[in-house]
Amino acid sequence: MQCVACSRPVREDQIACPGCGTNLSLYVLGSDRKPYGPYSLADVRRYVEDGRVPLSSQVSVGGGAWQPLAPLLGPSPGAYVARPVRARDGAGMSSTAIVLIAIGGLFLLGLIGGALALRGVRSGGLGLAGPQGDSCRSNLKQIGLGMLMFAQDHNETFPNADTWQGDLMPYIKNAQLFNCPQSRRGNASYQMNPRMSQLRLAQIPMPAMTPLVYDAGFPNGTPTHPEGWNVVFVDGHCKAVTPAEAAQYLSP
Repeated sequence: MQCVACSRPVREDQIACPGCGTNLSLYVLGSDRKPYGPYSLADVRRYVEDGRVPLSSQVSVGGGAWQPLAPLLGPSPGAYVARPVRARDGAGMSSTAIVLIAIGGLFLLGLIGGALALRGVRSGGLGLAGPQGDSCRSNLKQIGLGMLMFAQDHNETFPNADTWQGDLMPYIKNAQLFNCPQSRRGNASYQMNPRMSQLRLAQIPMPAMTPLVYDAGFPNGTPTHPEGWNVVFVDGHCKAVTPAEAAQYLSP
């Protein structure tokens, strides 16, 4: 895609033209009629593919007028139409709002995942098959929820990577969650990304692409599960990552 202000190539993961600095960040109008962002076009494309953003949504580019999202994501999106750089007040969410939304989403996903695990149903497209993979992902979802709750209570800062399990105990209250049923590592089944140690949420530019806690050995060791490793990301979503996919995420 190209910037119409200077016609230079712009990658979909960029929110500003590298040549002229034109603001290309996207804001998405939610179902509650509130704007959320800023996001890159790559972020929004991924959220659409994940089902978190409807294709029928309205978006604002660079704080400009609302327009349909679909043309921007078409098979040939073309030039990225630049809008006025000036953003509206309240156009983006605060880090606290992101935490609260993620906590609510994780709670709902935990209820759904738990119900599927009890029924022995394979959760298609959401992770590894079988009760052990479901239990592992359920553990990581609850650990991710505990991480976000800890951050909310500590100036939006994650715990120390050396003491994170003990720091989370007041929030998850169950040490068994640190034990993946398919791993022989016991309470060392999961690792916290050391780069997130005592880092503030506002310092993480791409939370949906940044691993927070994962199966031990990710991304270069032996996969814990037949299809790879389970990973919970900074934005709260949890998924199975295959060895072939691991390189696309920010390296732990």
